Parts: sequence; structure tokens; C-alpha cells
Amino acid sequence: MRYDDWNKDEPLLLERVKIKLRELDIDFFDYSGKFEPVPLLNKASF
Repeated sequence: MRYDDWNKDEPLLLERVKIKLRELDIDFFDYSGKFEPVPLLNKASF
């Protein structure tokens, strides 16, 4: 996962990658353009 600015209280998710080992497949998800970036809630748990 890639966030815009980790120093913010709630950074916004810009993109993520899902790797499915069983199927040997990779999915890329881009949260720019028509999708609104999702804020990371409870950042302190990371």
C-alpha cells in the first residue's frame, strides 16, 4: 500500500497491490482519478 503523506493524522491511500500466490496473480488498485482515496483510520495501530 502507498499513502500520500504518512506524517498526516489520516494519510490517504493512493494505491495497493494484492498478490494471490495460489493463482500466481497480481492485482493493482489505483485510487486516483475517478476513485476517491480512502483515509487510513487508526494509524497508531500500524
